[in-house]
Amino acid sequence: MARNILIVDRSVSMRRIIAAMVQANVNDAVISQASDYDEAARLVKEHGCHVLIATWESSDVRALEFFQAGQGKSPAQPGIPMVVLVAQDQADKLKKVAGVEQVLMPCTAEALADAINRACNPVKLRQSKRYSLPDTTAILEQGPEQVTAAVVNISSGGLLCELDYPGNFNFAMSVMVSVIFNLQGEELTAPGLFSAFTGMKVVARNPDHSPQRIRLAFYFINVPKVAAGILARVFVHAEQQEKGLQA
Repeated sequence: MARNILIVDRSVSMRRIIAAMVQANVNDAVISQASDYDEAARLVKEHGCHVLIATWESSDVRALEFFQAGQGKSPAQPGIPMVVLVAQDQADKLKKVAGVEQVLMPCTAEALADAINRACNPVKLRQSKRYSLPDTTAILEQGPEQVTAAVVNISSGGLLCELDYPGNFNFAMSVMVSVIFNLQGEELTAPGLFSAFTGMKVVARNPDHSPQRIRLAFYFINVPKVAAGILARVFVHAEQQEKGLQA
């Protein structure tokens, strides 16, 4: 899931610099910009916001009011994760605003990315929990093409799998997926998972640098009732195993 990141600063140049720093290290960032906090409040209300990034000077009273409101002190703007870039000599004045991630200026792109991840952990945005189950495979079908992949992890909403590069697959088109689980020696198949590609990562390359082995991410467009029942059963088993490790 992409993270919507709103950058607030009256300077167009500063907003561009911050946006470039974010995009250098945060691959899932979808960036919007506001020149003042009234515009920022409107954008948050209309489109939502996972993280707000702003610069701050102690003379900016409106910004401080916005930061305080964003921490749940106003019903209009509850709980917006915030990253605030602040000069070293003004950092103490911002500490009274609980929950704000401070980044001292000047800062690196890596330090800014770390602050963004602390303010909004992408794992917590997932709508469904992921599980990794040994010896799970997936059959991917697209027209006459069929390939087998090793499942890295799976949730009720999608999966990540690894396979040799399928040269005849069209990654812009949907696929039909059947997932085969080995549940303590019992083979269970979740069939008919109509799916769409969401991403690809090259794991290994051929000598000519073309993809040799890849990881593909899918989300499930449709989960038939039979498949949903199998997934639910498998996930209960996985939860029980996790609880055993936590005991």
